[in-house]
Amino acid sequence: ITSININSNTMMMIDLEAEPSVELGTDDDNDRIEFGTLAEQRDEADYDDRIDADDDLGKGRIKFPKDKLYGRDAELRQLQDIYSGMCGKIAPGTSLRRQSSLHKLKEEEDEDPAAEPTRAQQQQQQQPPQPQQNRRVVFLGGFSGTGKTTLIQHFVRQISQQHKQLPTPIYIEGKFSQLQSGDPFSAMAQGWNAHILKWIHLATPEQLAKLYKRLRRADLTLESEWTAVLQQTLLPNLPDLLEHIVSVTKTTTASSTSSRSEGSNKSDPQQHDANTLNSSHVEDETAGRKRLKMSTASLEMSTITYAFSHFLRAVCTSQQPLVWMVDDLQWADAASFQLIKTLLTANDIGRCHMLFVGAYRSNEVTDLKPFEELQEKVAAAARDEESAEVVTQMEISTLTPDHVGQFIADSIRKDTTEIEPITEAVYTKTLGNIFFVQQALEELVRQNAIYYDVMCFEWRFGDISRVALEDSLSDDVVQLVQNKLLSLPPSLSQALAVAALTKQSFDITWLSPLVAAVQVAIRESGETKDDNDMDNNNNNEEKDTSSIPTLQKLMKLAFDEGLVLHDNAAVGMAQVPERGQQQWLGFKFAHDRIREAACNTVPKGTDEYDVVLKSIATVLLDQYDRMNNCRSTHSGNNNYTTVTINEDIDWMMFTAVSHLNSISPRHIQAVPVAELNLKVGKLAIAKGAFDESSVFFRAGVERLENYFGMSVWKDHYDLILALYNDWLESEHTLGHYDRANFCVDKVINHATSLGDKLRAQRIYLMLQCGPDNRAYKEAVDPGLEILSLYGVDIPEKPTEKQIRREKFRLQLALRGRNLMCLSTFPIASETPQPGVPEKGQPAPESPMAEEEHTEELSLTSSKKGKTAPYTSDIAGPLIISHITLRNAWLGGRPEVVQMLGHRMLRLALAHQTITKNLAFVLMALGSPSVREEKYERAFLFANASQAILDRFPREKSQDFLMSKVILYSALIVLRLPFRDAIEPFMDMYKGLLAVGDSDTSFGSAMNGMMLYFIAAMPLGSMMEPRLLLYEEAATNLGKSSFITVFGLYRQMLYNLQGGIQASPNPCEIDGPAASERAIVAKSEGPSAKMNNRDIGIIRLQLAVIFSDAEAMEEQLKRLDPYPIFDPPFPRQYWRMTYMGIAALILSRNPNYGGHRRRESCTQLPFVRKREKELIPKWADACLDFFEKLSGFGSPNAQPVYACLKALDKPKIAAFDNAIDVAGNYGLLNLVALMNERCALWLLEECPFDDEKNTFLATEYLKVSMWCYHDWGALNKVNQLERQYSVLAGAMRSKPPSALSSTRRQAYALGVRQSAAFSVSSD
Repeated sequence: ITSININSNTMMMIDLEAEPSVELGTDDDNDRIEFGTLAEQRDEADYDDRIDADDDLGKGRIKFPKDKLYGRDAELRQLQDIYSGMCGKIAPGTSLRRQSSLHKLKEEEDEDPAAEPTRAQQQQQQQPPQPQQNRRVVFLGGFSGTGKTTLIQHFVRQISQQHKQLPTPIYIEGKFSQLQSGDPFSAMAQGWNAHILKWIHLATPEQLAKLYKRLRRADLTLESEWTAVLQQTLLPNLPDLLEHIVSVTKTTTASSTSSRSEGSNKSDPQQHDANTLNSSHVEDETAGRKRLKMSTASLEMSTITYAFSHFLRAVCTSQQPLVWMVDDLQWADAASFQLIKTLLTANDIGRCHMLFVGAYRSNEVTDLKPFEELQEKVAAAARDEESAEVVTQMEISTLTPDHVGQFIADSIRKDTTEIEPITEAVYTKTLGNIFFVQQALEELVRQNAIYYDVMCFEWRFGDISRVALEDSLSDDVVQLVQNKLLSLPPSLSQALAVAALTKQSFDITWLSPLVAAVQVAIRESGETKDDNDMDNNNNNEEKDTSSIPTLQKLMKLAFDEGLVLHDNAAVGMAQVPERGQQQWLGFKFAHDRIREAACNTVPKGTDEYDVVLKSIATVLLDQYDRMNNCRSTHSGNNNYTTVTINEDIDWMMFTAVSHLNSISPRHIQAVPVAELNLKVGKLAIAKGAFDESSVFFRAGVERLENYFGMSVWKDHYDLILALYNDWLESEHTLGHYDRANFCVDKVINHATSLGDKLRAQRIYLMLQCGPDNRAYKEAVDPGLEILSLYGVDIPEKPTEKQIRREKFRLQLALRGRNLMCLSTFPIASETPQPGVPEKGQPAPESPMAEEEHTEELSLTSSKKGKTAPYTSDIAGPLIISHITLRNAWLGGRPEVVQMLGHRMLRLALAHQTITKNLAFVLMALGSPSVREEKYERAFLFANASQAILDRFPREKSQDFLMSKVILYSALIVLRLPFRDAIEPFMDMYKGLLAVGDSDTSFGSAMNGMMLYFIAAMPLGSMMEPRLLLYEEAATNLGKSSFITVFGLYRQMLYNLQGGIQASPNPCEIDGPAASERAIVAKSEGPSAKMNNRDIGIIRLQLAVIFSDAEAMEEQLKRLDPYPIFDPPFPRQYWRMTYMGIAALILSRNPNYGGHRRRESCTQLPFVRKREKELIPKWADACLDFFEKLSGFGSPNAQPVYACLKALDKPKIAAFDNAIDVAGNYGLLNLVALMNERCALWLLEECPFDDEKNTFLATEYLKVSMWCYHDWGALNKVNQLERQYSVLAGAMRSKPPSALSSTRRQAYALGVRQSAAFSVSSD
């Protein structure tokens, strides 16, 4: 970290009124406002001195210097150096030759970081995905009012207007507030959404087309789930931008088409560039388009981070970097802190050209651990990447007396020697804090210590001593601002107070009813004060002070006094009103101290304060309900589960409920407040802000319990239960297990039915898995105990006899039907209905109970054989059974899995209803059949599970998607062609990443990429970007094991493709993507075993393809210790395929103990032949494995089995059959391999005429080379050309591919029959 101590002799002055992120220039300036960059500032300070004099004469107010910094040149140069380094520029003075070289490289760089690399970048792109560290981070510290924001604003203005050699940045500015009301990501969204409005209103069609191209590549379209995530959290205006771009592009495309149709034959390159979007894409986006419907499902932080990182990578380019300032970082909410921390340490964001400036008050963060952790993590990440220059720490001090004197002299246009008493007095009170200095000067003007002489047109001050001046000034800057507010009209002070109690930026249109409501409430409460609150002497003014025209006049006065700034982004407008017109509707406080002072005009802790807060909350809730077009829960509606998200007005709900929580219980009823806390807590969960949701749920619980005591569980049962249930789930998500346990105990002890206890029981079982979520085995017994409450009695250690009896009962329940009958049953409700009767009433008997039970058990009771009355709803027992079954399956208790799984199927058959969890049950029961090689039974469960999955096509929950991944990898791929399973795995990767389950998500991606290689998908332009995407995402989330796996796959791809990125020996892993030596050196424990297996599989396939017998034997020995059953199934299939091929190839090689193959492929399984040697043992095992799979109709096993049979008993007919079968399934790799092995067999062993055999072998080798070429294994093509001289020029005679490259990417269909057979027929 570069530490910079700013010398007190080089200080700056602040310009509170300048607002470069909002004010825009003239039409000429707009040419440089590309995507909302800065234009030249024009304000009253640009006019002549006489106009300023008239203004001062009329208003008697000081005109502070604008756009002027004092002694800040060194700091501006340092920021410029940081920015230049981020942009890849170099400091002035560099040689012209070097500058020309850099300029040439920059011209070759693609503006989209997600685009394909250019030729100049290929060498660098072949390296592992190490970040280029274009990101820069500046932590800017200083006391409040020292000029942190103005320094960055002036720096951006300087870059935009003066340094033409540097790219003009996008400038985003947001500010957290100490008075914020729990609205998550408020400051993060503030600047971005204002800038999106500028894009909509100011960007040209050409700019929009380029932006949309990058957004599409980042998977940010109107249909994308990532767009929905960002709309729900950070970028509510993003869909508006996308709709606007599509509309503009469609209009532009239609206009250009019409122009061409009128007879113009000349094409305009610029117009063509503006129409880069394909019209079909436009129609796809706009056809039947409705606004995105927001999901109220909870979002994980990893999901939000992933989506926002995609957006940043699309927006930030080298041609237009991003300068993003977040002010008052020490007050950021927990969700924003987490997001910023991840963004500033993520490797993929490291390549974005982004300068992040986190400004904070250094005197207010000593006890705030999250802020300290943020700085430490960013600094540690920079050290790990050996990029210390990425992070810079800056500390801004206050002004020196000389600079204070110069500032005062410039403000009142005097020489510094004339104002020494004023300078000394002001500096003594303010200690050089520029904001304090300004307020002190205005206070002296109000007290006439400084006054404007209208006769001489100059500022004067009397013969007042320094001590007298000091006595006239307060030591508290907030008190000075309050004095200023008291000197203004009471109606303005009241309006500012109301605005300060809402948000930093405010809109007059919604401020007007708030002010009116506060006035009425204060008048009715009898708290009106003659001098401070309202002007009772003017009834007309009192009636009109809340109207929009009056508020505009009042805010114009506040603007002139420097209290507020214009901010029409607050009302969704990007254009400012014409000069001279007073049409401003949006404003923001010029400084948070001003907002604090405005809030303090209403004394806290008083009845008046409660009345004001209640009035504001009531109006905000009414506006929220009206704008959201739904009924509010505080109006008596007890629907505690429905939340409607409207991203533009959600702040109203957060602010209103926060105010209500601050009001004394004497002034408001407890139940409506608790209901609102429940609703806004759910809203926070939908935005991914679990910390904030926990605060609201807890506030609702405390409000009810403090008012009603324990009787709340009787009087308001549904409400308190809903609050506790949501609270416990939020605390569990946050990892606050003690609080979660507290909530679980409350629900279990007070809920009156099993249905009401279900959510608490679910969290309880998850808590039993331990903090690391790995104690699955220990969590089984508590689950069985809870199931006994539902009448489902499962012994802790079922015997074989009990399991057989359970299976028999299932057969009886099926009544001769197939398990597929389950897919025809209706879907059960996910919300169990209460099924426990009131005490004293008889309980219905459970159809699953093994015996009569009369005594109820608590959650942790040790009594066995007793159960509570059974609920008639199936969802409860199935949900608990699913969790328990999963824990038993992962914890290694197969007997419980069998017993409980069959009982759950009986339960579903008895009620003739199903749930989404039933597919996992079928998987758990069917997977042992794969291990036992009972594939017919496994197929039965696979078909049934697939049918149930198809009943839930839109289900996106984490548990469901995780079960679906396991189902596909364990069972469904037994019957589904691998090529058809690739996209489902990719979709599950996205879905799981969206719900925050990164481990299972990357597992799904790993399976998908395995299938890419197994199914012989083309090794073209699609595979490497996908691997890079997964590898970078895994790096970003710190998943080291998946980083290794994807790196291995990428290096395998390079070895097959050839080129400088391939390993020197293609059968080894030693290249830019992965190095076997490095992986083995850093692997230990279970990861070492897994990495050893994965490396062995990859190297074995490479050895088979490149015909390296020595490497085949080496890798066979390496993989020999691993059992046949090695889930997931794709990896087992992959390993067995090439172990079988390698063993059969080596079995015919005299150098490896040439061994004649058996006469039949129906010998005993491999496990009974351990006395055999390595090569024949695995040859037999693999033949047995694929023979059984093929016999039961597995489409993936048939081509491999045909190939193994051809290698086992080589004949031309056998090879032709293998080629034909593999070609039918599109397996170009096996088609090529079988053609090559057939040619080698003809040359070595076939007792025919040598000339004929040579001709046939040559034709087989040609087809082999052509298939390798179509597959993309160019390194193998080169090897064949080098090895066989007869193949020289064979590629020139290659016939056209059967399908176009585009369709071949989708279907990858290869040669359907033996090419040699085709040649002979010709």
